[in-house]
Amino acid sequence: MSKEEISEDFFDGLQPLNNHFDDAFENEPEEGLLIEELSHINNRYEQGGEIGRGGMKLISSTTDKMTLRQVARASLKEEDPHHEDRFVKEARLTASLEHPNIIPVYDLGLEKGEPFFTMKLVEGENLSDLIRKMKNEGLKVPLQELMQIFLKICDAVAFAHSKKVIHLDLKPANIRLGQFGEVIVCDWGLAKIIGEVEDEIDTLSLDPNLYNDMTLDGIVKGSPGYLAPEQVSKDFGSKDELTDIYSLGGILYSLLTYRSPTHAKDLDKCLKQTIAGNISNPLEYNSKLPHSLIAVAMKALGTEKKSRYASVTELRRDINRWLSGFATAAEDAGFLKAVWLLLKRHKAVCGLLFFIVLLSAVLTVKIIVNEKAALEARALYLHEKEQSKQQAVEDVPRLLELVKQGYRDYDFDRALEYAALAVKKNPASTSAWSMKGRVHLMRQEFNAASQAFSHLEAGEQRRLRELAEDYGKLKKDDEFLSVELLKEFLIRLAHIQYSYLICGYVDNKSPDLNYRLQVGLVFMQEIVNRHIVNWDFDYEIKDGYVEFDFSRMQNLYSLAGIRNLPVRKLNIANTAVSQTIDVLKMPLEEIDISNSLILDPRPIVKIASLKRIKIHNTQYRKMNFPDRVEVIRIE
Repeated sequence: MSKEEISEDFFDGLQPLNNHFDDAFENEPEEGLLIEELSHINNRYEQGGEIGRGGMKLISSTTDKMTLRQVARASLKEEDPHHEDRFVKEARLTASLEHPNIIPVYDLGLEKGEPFFTMKLVEGENLSDLIRKMKNEGLKVPLQELMQIFLKICDAVAFAHSKKVIHLDLKPANIRLGQFGEVIVCDWGLAKIIGEVEDEIDTLSLDPNLYNDMTLDGIVKGSPGYLAPEQVSKDFGSKDELTDIYSLGGILYSLLTYRSPTHAKDLDKCLKQTIAGNISNPLEYNSKLPHSLIAVAMKALGTEKKSRYASVTELRRDINRWLSGFATAAEDAGFLKAVWLLLKRHKAVCGLLFFIVLLSAVLTVKIIVNEKAALEARALYLHEKEQSKQQAVEDVPRLLELVKQGYRDYDFDRALEYAALAVKKNPASTSAWSMKGRVHLMRQEFNAASQAFSHLEAGEQRRLRELAEDYGKLKKDDEFLSVELLKEFLIRLAHIQYSYLICGYVDNKSPDLNYRLQVGLVFMQEIVNRHIVNWDFDYEIKDGYVEFDFSRMQNLYSLAGIRNLPVRKLNIANTAVSQTIDVLKMPLEEIDISNSLILDPRPIVKIASLKRIKIHNTQYRKMNFPDRVEVIRIE
């Protein structure tokens, strides 16, 4: 099995299973050697070189000797109990935001009493570096491409807002651009959960020496030039989602002008410009900028919160309007502007209609003129046809991104719809046919997958093509594989991410709870807990709900596979389960986590249906549980 087949771009940005998906699979080593190797690892992370620093953190590149992957390691620059709490809070809050455009946190711990956390190492540059190259080195980046980057930033912030988290330090320097199209929002050190008590704001007590175009770790917290007025003066209200929208407007302004909305060598002057809304019109820096995007940026940068976009979704929608050739809501376009954009979007059709009218007039004058006009019409038609083909080719990458977003959201019908549209737009695109085949494979539509793969070169997707042909002979496309055949298929597939999506489709579409349960157990036993040889657990289905007892499974560490089942009662006492993410969607009424490896049960007790939790008498002594949850402490 080649590494190229396994680490495909199809899974770029896929949300990690239990925060850890490894895209590289190697040949199986001799039995027992890897376990012996792990047992001799004392210091998990090797010393690495510094790759960056922030207000309170040092970031270094290091190797995780357990997984043999390069990661970024964050540590405190200096010892300070206040900074330590903020540091741990940042790690936990960032880890809770699982999104393709938010930096994933892998590990949090203490080393020699000092906290650290590790996260994905994104090879590439900051958005501020890209803007600097465009400004100083004349680098040419199409505006449409910059807007695609901006949309991904909006996606990350919109997701955080849906979790009631605001970033409060959005700026180009905190946006990481990977070498393969990744756009990652980093540095959530100032982020807060909406509803937390805010710091008092006092600009007069701010130390001017802190102003260095980096995050201010003083009374005013944020980055000059991208701070919203309410981050400078409490007269403008409290900090909320609209604060991040202002900063997004600042990032958009920088992409258009290559400079921050407010900029001055003197800190106090910069903050006064923010409060006064003293922001130069982008046309002063580039007279060719689209008025639509200027209107969007200036609306997001409104001094008064009520004048900004009400949500990131509205801001994102206006950017998409511009990309699609429509008027934005921010510019409040009149009738003539709307008509002009309509003609611009459909210039081929309008040109043809105009020519037909002209041809009708010419017919009344002279046949010779008519023939000449007909020849011109044919030339125009051929030209427009060629342009339409080119436009279809350019549309395919955008449609494939929508396919990926569909299966990330477990909307497999939407993913297939966009994949079908991509091959219709450009039947010559092997990328589109490959994507369509893989979506059919996830849906167990093996015959349709084989048909899609047949449009590829002989060597492309060879392994997936063989699997589709083999299992297409065993069932119709509107049926599911039996549990035994699905188990055999997943073992042959040997790909954890494909397996996860295939089982996710079953969980979405099958009305048979027992079948979904058996498929989930196959995923648990054969994919994510393969180290367990002997399984000893109990389960029972009652009134449409499932009850599990895994308390005899000391080596069980992952519940992935049953996370979407209607589990009402769960016993994971004495197990190695440490993550809570797999239980948060369950309609739990009772859970036993005594002597498990779960460090923080607070996400669990937030489950609305939870009535009872069992813990060991020595666990969570300082934690306050809500009155609605009965706490049973076991000796």
